[in-house]
Amino acid sequence: MLDSRFVRENITEVQAALRNRGMEWDSGGFLELEGGRRSVIAELESLQARRNTLSKEVGELMRAAKGASKGGATGDDASAQAEALRQAEEAKAEVRDLNIQIEQAEQRK
Repeated sequence: MLDSRFVRENITEVQAALRNRGMEWDSGGFLELEGGRRSVIAELESLQARRNTLSKEVGELMRAAKGASKGGATGDDASAQAEALRQAEEAKAEVRDLNIQIEQAEQRK
């Protein structure tokens, strides 16, 4: 089996070798599929990076909310805690959505 990178970089040689063996090959179709595959991989990596960033944010927001609750919640502290928790929940929901998108992208890979 040939590596897809090798085939991409040596497409004319691969096509000639197949022709010498009496085989026809749609190199344009291969390049189109390979471009789509590489696009999906790039999308997957982008989604994973976004998920990792959001996961980190969730941790920071949860720590901020916890810190606001420890100091004897005044009105401002309670408001800050509620806002941090709301943002954390939004980020968690986005992480869940990204996990679904990542799973779908992996299935297309």
